[in-house]
Parts: sequence; structure tokens; C-alpha cells
Amino acid sequence: MTTIEDAAVASIRESTDTKCDCGEVRHHPGANYYVTVIDGPRWRCLAGPFTNHADALRMVKSTRDKAQELDLKAAFYVFGTTAMAQSYTKPGILNQYLGKVIP
Repeated sequence: MTTIEDAAVASIRESTDTKCDCGEVRHHPGANYYVTVIDGPRWRCLAGPFTNHADALRMVKSTRDKAQELDLKAAFYVFGTTAMAQSYTKPGILNQYLGKVIP
């Protein structure tokens, strides 16, 4: 059974860095991108998958706002983005709350 961590490691090992569509960060070709949350040692994919990093970046604020609406403790969490292996396509856990903006 492949874990989320295994999928992330596979993404790094199986690809080479390329210029990201957002123009700010280097990422991996063929990856799926997610808006993520970190609370200490715990993390989750909240929104996605997106086909490029720029789309995931555009969703960070609205995803963070929704998370804080649903959980007041989310004000203390860290939000950002991650690239996962192309084979990892599980929907983000807040996709249902974010409406039509999620592909």
C-alpha cells in the first residue's frame, strides 16, 4: 500500500525540476498540486488536485478562509501548497465546500 508520504517522495525522485507556471518556484513536471494545511506534525491536502502550481496558489486564501470558518483553531495552522506524484489524485478534503473553482 502506498502512503501519501511515499507518493510525495516518488514525485521528487521520478522527476526533474522545471520552472513553475507561477514563475516563482521550481516544481516537478506532471505533478498534481494541492493547497495544504499543517498543524504541528499533522498535514492534509485541503483543495485540489490542480494541474499547475499557479492554480493551487490562487486557492490558498479561499481555502484558508473556509478552513477557518469550519474550525476556529485553523487560525493557528500553516497553509501553503505541495506537489504530489501524478498518480496521487485523491480530492482535497475541502473541495466540496469550495464549489466550482476546483477542477
